[in-house]
Amino acid sequence: MTKLTFGKIRKLIAKASAGDRELSRRIRFPIKFSNPRLYDDWTDFDHVRDESGVYIIYCCERRRTPKTRGSRILYIGRGWIGQELKHHKTTKRALDSFAREHTVKYAYCSLLDVDAEFIVEGILLLEHDYVFGDLPYFNTNHGSRTLYGWHDVISMQPGPKRILNKYGG
Repeated sequence: MTKLTFGKIRKLIAKASAGDRELSRRIRFPIKFSNPRLYDDWTDFDHVRDESGVYIIYCCERRRTPKTRGSRILYIGRGWIGQELKHHKTTKRALDSFAREHTVKYAYCSLLDVDAEFIVEGILLLEHDYVFGDLPYFNTNHGSRTLYGWHDVISMQPGPKRILNKYGG
């Protein structure tokens, strides 16, 4: 059997999304998120400068606000963690303003493959929409339609609903 790369897994998920049921078994896909860290004006993101993967920015407060509607998750993203978080502080002014008024944290999952990042971010966005009825407040794009068949191809450990409920529930 040939070794499955994340690129091949991404193609298998796209085929499953289109209705092709090629696999006889699902691929186990374990992921682990870091301990949450503060996302505020005093945070230096240099400690995650060399980390690449998927991250979740969320509000720690349980009371609902207009921006935390059904979920406390504010944003789900991917890329170089430190670079992306610094970029959000300057380009997402509304998120930055919200973080000044509320306790906001982030957690990330290190993934060293662009296709793995695409898969995990897309699944979390699709499942967030399913579980909470909408995207996180500061996300504007849904997960790719090519990922709709992810259930038929991979088994995320822990599952995306568990991850989303941990930070957003």
